[in-house]
Amino acid sequence: MEDIDLGFLAEGSLNQSDLLDVECSRIGGPPLLLRSKDVTSLKEKCGSNMDLLLQMYAPKNNDGSFHRIIYVFASNEDKALEEGWTNGIRVFRGQASESEFENLDLTLDDNAKSKLCDPREIEVDSEPSNEASEIEPKVLENLTVETENPTNEPYTKPTGDTSFLKFQKRISRAPDQILRYYHSDSSEPLWCNKDGIPTNVPNCSCGAKRILETQILSTLLTELNIDHSSENALDWGVLAIYTCSESCDLANKGIAEEVCWLQKFSEQGIEAPE
Repeated sequence: MEDIDLGFLAEGSLNQSDLLDVECSRIGGPPLLLRSKDVTSLKEKCGSNMDLLLQMYAPKNNDGSFHRIIYVFASNEDKALEEGWTNGIRVFRGQASESEFENLDLTLDDNAKSKLCDPREIEVDSEPSNEASEIEPKVLENLTVETENPTNEPYTKPTGDTSFLKFQKRISRAPDQILRYYHSDSSEPLWCNKDGIPTNVPNCSCGAKRILETQILSTLLTELNIDHSSENALDWGVLAIYTCSESCDLANKGIAEEVCWLQKFSEQGIEAPE
């Protein structure tokens, strides 16, 4: 079974010392940048049209990325996000070696404080196995299944998007999860739709391939300060975040941009037979 970690929102808000803790993964608040020069770089890339959705502490097993942060920004403009390699979600990577870190000027960019949500810590736990889960899947809660067949008609299985069924069944092991973190270079996201899946992933600017690192789930949307009734409100089924497989040193010289694939939920869902 693949080793997958899940992210959950902790109770309570964060104080200033928490926001300055490089190892604190969180949603909202101002981004904590590893270098003061990254403030200007981030402003050039995002302007005033993006807000910090979350930042995730994700060190790797090499010296150059001994300390490593993934930043995910979301558009605050009043327009719907497009599916695919979206510009409405921007992903950046910052990192430093252990020796570099001692001399860095960590900067909390208060001018870029997120309006999307108040800062809350993301706690991590391993995904429970199917056997360990005490949660009953609710995928087919609206579908009546009879043990007897008084009409003697042939049984017809429910139709619909099987990817959506698989998604809901897997998420039901821990319904409060907001993200899934992958450790294998060959991992694939838990897609919520059989359509809208990328056929190839663009390489990093350094030339190395990008691999899936994490996916952000739609459960996070309920925590955002947005008008959910608006047709242009932030919305997604899956945000799949792909990052440089080598954690290259572009992120040691400044913030390096990575990519995000946005997939929307299947409109087909699961349908009972007529």
